[in-house]
Amino acid sequence: MVASLLLALAVPALAADDCRTRLASKRTEAGRAGVYFFGISFVVPAKYTVADAKKAETLLKLFAEVSAAFEARGTTLVLVPVPPKPVVMRQYLSPLSEVQRNYDHAEVARLYLRFIRSMNDGGVAAVDVLTPLRKFDWRTTWELPNMANEQHWSATGARLSAQAVAARLAKTEKYRSLPKVALRLREENPATTSFAQTARGAGKTVLDVCGVEIRAESIPQFSIEDPQTTLFSDPVQGAVLLGTSYSDDLFSFEKFLAEALQLRVTKVAGDGRGLFGALEHALAGGYLTTGAYPYVIWEFPFLELASNSQDVIASTLKQVVANLNANCTGAARKTGIPIDAASGEVVVDIRALRPETAGSDEYLIVEVQEPVGEFRISAADDPAPLAVVRRSPRSTTSGRYYFKVSEGHLPRASIRITFADSTLVQGKTISVALCGGN
Repeated sequence: MVASLLLALAVPALAADDCRTRLASKRTEAGRAGVYFFGISFVVPAKYTVADAKKAETLLKLFAEVSAAFEARGTTLVLVPVPPKPVVMRQYLSPLSEVQRNYDHAEVARLYLRFIRSMNDGGVAAVDVLTPLRKFDWRTTWELPNMANEQHWSATGARLSAQAVAARLAKTEKYRSLPKVALRLREENPATTSFAQTARGAGKTVLDVCGVEIRAESIPQFSIEDPQTTLFSDPVQGAVLLGTSYSDDLFSFEKFLAEALQLRVTKVAGDGRGLFGALEHALAGGYLTTGAYPYVIWEFPFLELASNSQDVIASTLKQVVANLNANCTGAARKTGIPIDAASGEVVVDIRALRPETAGSDEYLIVEVQEPVGEFRISAADDPAPLAVVRRSPRSTTSGRYYFKVSEGHLPRASIRITFADSTLVQGKTISVALCGGN
């Protein structure tokens, strides 16, 4: 394999203190040997949700519920948390930087491995990609596991991670029993990237900030050779990849997965949409509710368990479980219900949707054009919240939300939906549907 990192430009040492200061102002840190780090990568260990034992236990229960909901449809959920670049490439941290010098990469590594272990012990398939990513000789190789000039993994890192997923699944009878496809990768012309092109959020290149040249990086690109893709073939469904920017086409992760697993992979990437972007998009598109795929592989940065509060994680994962459990064939619907412009409220009579009781477990679907931000549901005559959806005002997901209607959840009565920021719902309407459960 062509080396994923080619030296194109010499890298003078960043000796000037004022240069380091200016880099820091751009949330960029110069490490050793021309390697750069993003400031966001240096989140202190205590900020991680999994750093708190009680929160970690709650997180396990939530992921276990999601995993069980998938499993009921014949699909196995596989978590692939991506470790932060400073943890993987700790040898490149510079002692000249106070941020890098004080960063506790060992503690973040411990939290990462503990998360993987607790998930697997709790019945949720999770893959450790930190261990294989760290197995490189940083003194002699240019095939680094991460890009030198930004936070993402390189093609080498993506390939090693895909192989780790395949090794994890190969231990299961389910994987061994699946029909395989002889998929092969063919290397194409490499795509050359630079700090300016891929350093999302950095603002300016190091050249602009400090007047120094940086090395360009060449990433090999691949196409998949599939011998069974013909007009009369019956393609075997393999896996859905829920990805973040690490699953960008540039890094070929889904292609490495297909080759390592010998299964076809359908990618739903949510570049820049955070922890849940691809998941919500896949649910809205019906990818995950048909049970057609043996595996759902969910790649996300481990850092997202620090940048998202437990409340946000919990409310979103509960939405996923309700979505997977709802059976909306022949649903009773009502559309175009106006939201009060002054109060940001709307009242819905669940009983009016379907007067007769269809079962002990039903699901109310609320659809609204995003962005809407946070909202809560309460009984029409009682302001105490029965359900709270904590969403960022910047959210641009499908705007479809699921709520269980049964004792201990939403009452089968009139409910009030209150949007926290009425300015976000000016002129908007909602649609509701009542569905049975699986």
